[in-house]
Amino acid sequence: MFRVLVGLITALTAIIPMIAEPCSCITIGSSGEIYLGSYEAAFKGKVVSVRWISLPHDDGSNRLLQAVAIEVSEFWMGQVPPVTVVFSGIGAGDCGFPFELGNTYVVVAKRVPKEYRKTLHTNRDAFWTDICTHTSIAEDAAELVSQLNASKKSTRYQTFEEQH
Repeated sequence: MFRVLVGLITALTAIIPMIAEPCSCITIGSSGEIYLGSYEAAFKGKVVSVRWISLPHDDGSNRLLQAVAIEVSEFWMGQVPPVTVVFSGIGAGDCGFPFELGNTYVVVAKRVPKEYRKTLHTNRDAFWTDICTHTSIAEDAAELVSQLNASKKSTRYQTFEEQH
C-alpha cells in the first residue's frame, strides 16, 4: 500500500505542473483601500453566458479561457457596453476568476488590446479580469462598491463609430 501511495504522489507531482501554472497576486501597501488605478473598467452585472475557448500556447499546448457575457446593470469606471464580454482564465492556477452563469458580479478589468481581439475570436470591445483584480460576487463586494461610488469616473458607453 505504501508503494502505491508513493507512486501516486510521484505521478501527481509530475502531472500537476503541466496542468496548472502558478498564480500569485502582489499587494502593495496596507491602507485597506483597494488600488484601482491600473484598471480601465469597473461595473456590476449578471452573467448571461459562459463559453470556453481554446487558444494555442507558445509551448505548443492549448490554453483554455472563459468568454463571459455580462449584462451590465451599473458601472463606475470606463466605457462599458450594455452587454460586455469579459475574458478570464479557467482557474486551476492560471488566476482565472470562477464566473458562474446567472450570478451577479462586480467586475474590475482591463480592456483587451485591439491586437488580441482576433486571437480571442471577438471583434468588439472586451475586457480581461482575474482573481487579482478585486472582481467578486456582488453580495461580497460592499467595500469595493463603496470605494467605487466615492470615486465614480465612468462615462456613457460610446460605440467605435461614435468614438471616431
